[in-house]
Amino acid sequence: MGEFNLINLGSIGEPAAGIINHYKRCIKEYANQTDVVEIALEHLNREARPEEVTDDWITFFFDKVRNVNESYMKIIWGIILRLRNGEQKGFSF
Repeated sequence: MGEFNLINLGSIGEPAAGIINHYKRCIKEYANQTDVVEIALEHLNREARPEEVTDDWITFFFDKVRNVNESYMKIIWGIILRLRNGEQKGFSF
């Protein structure tokens, strides 16, 4: 995301600046989600069954995680994802 900071957004016009800001936000949200998945994978056991997690649960989960920026919160969400993937069948929000 550093290369976007080098652009003077005022000089490229409002529509282009809006597009750039949108993509910066999308990249940050994706990075947040990826961080949480990596935390969950670090501690996932061999008995985990991620295929048993419903699409609705995954959609809800990643909708919440996309705006998590603090490391300690990513760890908490990573633990929740790990637990949901097989270690506790009845886990819910």
